[in-house]
Amino acid sequence: MGHAHENGALEIISIPPLHAGVCYNQSMKKTAIFLSVIVVCLVLIGIGFYIGNQKGSEQGATAIEEKYKPLLERSYPKPPEVLNSIKGVVKKIAGGTIQMEVNDPEDYLPHADNSPRKTLTRFATVLPSTALVTIDYTSGTDVKTSPLTLSALKGGMTIFVSTEANIRTSATFDATKIELVK
Repeated sequence: MGHAHENGALEIISIPPLHAGVCYNQSMKKTAIFLSVIVVCLVLIGIGFYIGNQKGSEQGATAIEEKYKPLLERSYPKPPEVLNSIKGVVKKIAGGTIQMEVNDPEDYLPHADNSPRKTLTRFATVLPSTALVTIDYTSGTDVKTSPLTLSALKGGMTIFVSTEANIRTSATFDATKIELVK
């Protein structure tokens, strides 16, 4: 704007630019940079905490496992390297072969998360020399045994199978004895 003189002429007055806006922008930039640095630091601290927690959990689990390993080995001994008998659930019978699901002998320790044991499929061949027996414990103190036929076995039944082969390493084997326990 201008200022009027006595003669009616207007004098133009120049107003210096305001520096308040510049100061305001610089202040905002400093605040934004400061907040960005704080956010980055918090993110890095969080990542460090997470990684440290994971490492600590792994090391802690290893230390606990080492500490209690002798107790576990006494309470849950490792199965023998040679297994000649095994318990399994009949899945299917085809001809003279029984397909059964058995617990994996390598997965013998209890699971901390209560998940089921791993299972394996085994095939027991029934030969003419295979002894098939039903063992009945339902009559109280007297244990009764009776002959069993292959046709009496059905899917879902739990059986005990003996063999001369090492069931730990053999998926298919000749059964010497099959027991159905009631």
